[in-house]
Amino acid sequence: MTLLWCLIVQIARYKVRSLPTRRLGAVLAVALAFSFLYAAAAPAFAHRAFLLRLRNKQKVTKENGKCILCHDFNTEKTQSDAENLLGKFGKTLRDTPDLKSLLGKAEDYKFSEKELLQFDAALKSVEDKDDDEDGATNKEELALGTLPGDPRSMPTSEALAEFRKKK
Repeated sequence: MTLLWCLIVQIARYKVRSLPTRRLGAVLAVALAFSFLYAAAAPAFAHRAFLLRLRNKQKVTKENGKCILCHDFNTEKTQSDAENLLGKFGKTLRDTPDLKSLLGKAEDYKFSEKELLQFDAALKSVEDKDDDEDGATNKEELALGTLPGDPRSMPTSEALAEFRKKK
């Protein structure tokens, strides 16, 4: 926040010869400040804590353990329509009873171990589903590095067969 304030002050103080340009700079600085404040105050639909939990406990890779795991950014929707940016897997996960009480927290909210166990339970409850209907369960896709809500992202038949043998 201090860095943001310094930026605003520098933009507003910037020595420009014309008064309209200085005013425009000040207006832009204030608009920028409000947009940052709005983004910081808005509740997150997902949290970095969930992604880290997936990576650490579920052994999800960094390649598929990203926001696109639950969100579909390939739509015409805007970021302000974040609820509708959820993909198939994200919607299935969101609708689990264990996850409902964890949603809508501020991005800097510190989840307790008990709450993260709720997240684990929510994930476990959807692992046998095949949200993208590509023949691999959500659990298989997570383990094999593909996206469980995207039918274009699916494990190879060889990798899937090998994984199923190990069960």
